[in-house]
Amino acid sequence: MNLISMLPTRLFWDVDIESLDPEKNKHYIIPRIMDRGDLEEVRLIMDYYGKQVIKDVLLEAPYLDIKTISFFANYFNCSRDDFRAYRRKGLNPWP
Repeated sequence: MNLISMLPTRLFWDVDIESLDPEKNKHYIIPRIMDRGDLEEVRLIMDYYGKQVIKDVLLEAPYLDIKTISFFANYFNCSRDDFRAYRRKGLNPWP
């Protein structure tokens, strides 16, 4: 599967999408799709990378939408506090 050719260009307006490497740039690709992609795009990424890689990347992502954090905390059966993005100042009302 050629993941890059299947990525929605509207979500990668800020880079040359053809220069992305699915392995080297997974820490960029995964959060972007999970935050802004539609259900079909999320499924594509889940199928390509697998649940464990997605979890590892999202837990360490510096920025994620609070809705994305809440959804994946439930999906992975973990706490929102496990997400680096949630622990950043301003997202957690009880630091």
